[in-house]
Amino acid sequence: MRPPKKRRVSLPEKIGKHRQFLMENYSLFPEEMQDLKNGHVLLLHVENDNSVAKTIKAVTERLQCVVQPIKTKSQLQSLLNQAKKFKDFNSDKERYTTLCSQSTTFEPATPGTVTLPEEPQPRTSNCKYFLLKL
Repeated sequence: MRPPKKRRVSLPEKIGKHRQFLMENYSLFPEEMQDLKNGHVLLLHVENDNSVAKTIKAVTERLQCVVQPIKTKSQLQSLLNQAKKFKDFNSDKERYTTLCSQSTTFEPATPGTVTLPEEPQPRTSNCKYFLLKL
């Protein structure tokens, strides 16, 4: 009989300096849109596996309001592109802190500008057509 296989224990991921900074300063999420900072959004993006769609959904759920999805996606992409420029946290800490402390420009959707998808109605076949064919 063979000896049992040795299982490898995976080590926890090492948290980078950028993420550690975001977790220390922006882990408390604000209740209103006016208090939302870029750092909150960047932290949500990291927590949601770097997914833009999941980040927008998380912002919407946390603030309990609907944001304009198309504008929000382009604004989030712009913010992410700005944040990617900061490679070395030690030399760019001051500029990164400034970026994170700025208020976000996400706008809540006004009624009528965003149409949420409706649930599809069940389809019924037109029986008259089939009966006429017989």
